[in-house]
Amino acid sequence: MEFLIINLITVITAIITSTSGLAYWLGRKFTEIDSRFDSLENRVSSLEDKVTHLENRVISLENELRNLGNRVNSLENRMNELENRMSKLESRMNSLEEKLSIEIKKAFGHVISFTQSIQYTLIDFMSMKGLFTKEERDFLIRDIERIGRIYLTTLNPLKPEEAKFILEVMKEIKEKDPKEIDLNKLDKIIEIARKWFEEEGHPDAARLMIETYMLKSILRKERGEL
Repeated sequence: MEFLIINLITVITAIITSTSGLAYWLGRKFTEIDSRFDSLENRVSSLEDKVTHLENRVISLENELRNLGNRVNSLENRMNELENRMSKLESRMNSLEEKLSIEIKKAFGHVISFTQSIQYTLIDFMSMKGLFTKEERDFLIRDIERIGRIYLTTLNPLKPEEAKFILEVMKEIKEKDPKEIDLNKLDKIIEIARKWFEEEGHPDAARLMIETYMLKSILRKERGEL
């Protein structure tokens, strides 16, 4: 009996010892697990803080982009307004330039008409007085022919057919009696020279116009019309 009691005590003691070791081991494991959970919670908390920071940064960037977009839209509206104002100013400037150009051309035309009127009057007066000699008459024909020949093979400023017409008329004047010459042909040459001068202001145009009228005035004197 005593042996059984001793064995029982021994078993109980072993169980107690074993249980105590297990409890100690489990305690250490739970402590380790708690420590790992605390570390995980700290990491999760850190990640949450980072995510919150990123969210705040994204929101801040979105607001900055929105503000930038508003500024761009505002600048575009101002640019459109300025372009509209510039367009209106350009239209007004073009209108003023056109009016000014018309007025200048009109004034220029008046000056030309007035100058021609004086020149033609003086030329007719000199013809009527018989102040032009045969040599001067021949000079006018030669010089008009010279101008016609210069522009006979060019497209500008005279057309080839106009230069050819000038030469034909001069040839007719040299070959025919003054009374047989069609003075309207000289008027046509004068008109050609006038348009040429108005378009380009070329000195040959002015020379052709004056010399042709002088020749016409001389012919009129020879025909007894002055």
